[in-house]
Amino acid sequence: MSNGRLQGSFWDEVGFFLDAGWRSLQRANRSAIAWYEETFALGGGDRARYFRDRGIRYARQGRYAQAVGILAGTHEQLPDDREVAFHLAFCYLKLDQLTEGMALLEALHTADPLESRVCSILGMAYIQAREFAKAATLLTQAVALNPDNFNLNYRLGVALDNLGRYAEAVEAFQQALRIRPNEARVYRAMGFALEQMGAREQAVQLFKRATQLEEGGHGLV
Repeated sequence: MSNGRLQGSFWDEVGFFLDAGWRSLQRANRSAIAWYEETFALGGGDRARYFRDRGIRYARQGRYAQAVGILAGTHEQLPDDREVAFHLAFCYLKLDQLTEGMALLEALHTADPLESRVCSILGMAYIQAREFAKAATLLTQAVALNPDNFNLNYRLGVALDNLGRYAEAVEAFQQALRIRPNEARVYRAMGFALEQMGAREQAVQLFKRATQLEEGGHGLV
């Protein structure tokens, strides 16, 4: 449980103080003592913004554990910052902390139901948690608003497939392929759905296409 203090590594702290020191030289028109106290106070705005940017950068670099260590405290300091909450939630999911990640994403979705990236990642989280009905409901609504979003269509197909709604899953996968026609995982997923429907020959052709794409080929099978 975070205690509200912004947590970073030793070098993150060094970076903050160097960055703050440089900016102090550029603010000679302000009281040096007053600005020093404002900047280095626990939870000061400059400190929070510095660690906000550092935590988001770590998340985008795939350094999820380090990002969580910073973003959890930053989220307490900046609770209305959607970028902080989104990246913290994404890191939680990557670290298999589904409960924490879904709670943040659900709050973001409630505040703005139209944000497609939140719908997409929350749908993925529901799929990870095997809450396929929730995923299908959420992603169906999201696709209606964003029909040309590849991730929404693909994840909708995955959710429907896991619910045994294979014909609907195939439709979602077909739409995903219209957006990105060379995604091997979609051909393979659609092949499995068709196989469940008894369309074995069609499924085999899709499996071949998926293998060809995975091996770097782009010709039609």
